[in-house]
Amino acid sequence: FSPVAPEAIVYQDDAGGLQDSTYIAVTRALDWEQLWQRVTSTNPNPPQIPSVDFNREMLLVAAAGRMKAGDRIHVDSVGVQKYVFHAFVTITTACTQLDIDVFTLEIVRVPKTSRRVQFQVNRTRPENCP
Repeated sequence: FSPVAPEAIVYQDDAGGLQDSTYIAVTRALDWEQLWQRVTSTNPNPPQIPSVDFNREMLLVAAAGRMKAGDRIHVDSVGVQKYVFHAFVTITTACTQLDIDVFTLEIVRVPKTSRRVQFQVNRTRPENCP
């Protein structure tokens, strides 16, 4: 499996555009436009929609749902095993959690595949937590 490079990250946010736990692959421009509107709906000055060449690439959307400030989500690595395209996601719970709700999400750009996409989610905490 290959690590997802930092430059593959298209967007990260925790403002609540997607409030449900969501793991999807976006393979069409129309779906991307609709999702972008949802993802940026809570941003008073949303950035311009990133361009994506859906002939060659797709987007993986990982949203953790309701979490606490300091928690993070990250698409760590991707790869093909048998007939499945796997996306490995880590949700990290912060050592000290502020009592503020956030809805952390990450969108990454990966090579397009016609295989079924399966997300595998791992939850963790930093080892140095008290």
